[in-house]
Amino acid sequence: MDQGRTRIYELRKTGWALINPFANPRQDLLESCTRAAQDDAEQAVQGAEYIARAREQAELLLTAFYKELGWSVTVRWK
Repeated sequence: MDQGRTRIYELRKTGWALINPFANPRQDLLESCTRAAQDDAEQAVQGAEYIARAREQAELLLTAFYKELGWSVTVRWK
């Protein structure tokens, strides 16, 4: 999740916040939710299968790109 490019389209008051004009949990709720989503996304992509897939895709992209330039490229991962 890229928080710099994330946009919120709707956030509503409900429950106690709806009738209390001084209760505005929106900012805390928004921060909490985006932090949790970021953590979940980071955990999900740590899996070996995602890393392997990302490497495969990077190799395909790089070799195809440089092949168009007449180069032969081998990718070596450390």
